[in-house]
Amino acid sequence: MSGSPAASVVVRPELAQRAGGRTPAFRQTIALDAMGGDFGPDVVVAAARMFAKQNPDVELILVGRQDQIESRLGKPVPKGIRIRHASETVAMDEL
Repeated sequence: MSGSPAASVVVRPELAQRAGGRTPAFRQTIALDAMGGDFGPDVVVAAARMFAKQNPDVELILVGRQDQIESRLGKPVPKGIRIRHASETVAMDEL
């Protein structure tokens, strides 16, 4: 088919080594603003936890204030979720 994406996948050797020599499956990564939305991290973190449990092939990165995210996630952080600390937030009225 003309114009369709290539069917081959390039695998970095270090990824294959970590996967025990097997070619790892493609894993999608989604970053979420954990501090955003009308209800902030309470709703976003709870939804992320549910999504990660139901979609183990997807990695979620929750971006926001680490202490607030961790307090809602608990420890250890659930599998499939990473936290990326962001010390600043942007309010809805700031452009």
